[in-house]
Amino acid sequence: MFVAWGAYHGILLSLNRAFQREWERFPRAVRRITVFLLVVVGWVLFRSRDFPMAASLLHRMFWLEPSPVITALGALVALLAVALAFAHFGKNTFEMTHQWSLAMRCIWLAALAVCLVRIMTWEHTPFLYFQF
Repeated sequence: MFVAWGAYHGILLSLNRAFQREWERFPRAVRRITVFLLVVVGWVLFRSRDFPMAASLLHRMFWLEPSPVITALGALVALLAVALAFAHFGKNTFEMTHQWSLAMRCIWLAALAVCLVRIMTWEHTPFLYFQF
């Protein structure tokens, strides 16, 4: 699978070099989202044990099938969209002043509280490395 991932990566780099001028004509947001999706697909190849596992993971990533988890999936997609927007369009660490108003501090404190409540209400799962 590492060979497949390397070939995928090499093909993407070759396509980028061959179509550099055409690629630059697309809006920056479209280019960023496309590269993000292509990298995520590459990570599936990097992570998978074999091609059936990769196909299964890609199928679950891109084809929605009805299940009781749809509401949680919708919330996850919305949160990922917000995170994507912050990561790609927000200021980076060196551009931030880190001098937040009282209102912004309260918002961050509320977000932390929501995260802590959510973590504390999850069912217990063993530490990832204890499973190996």
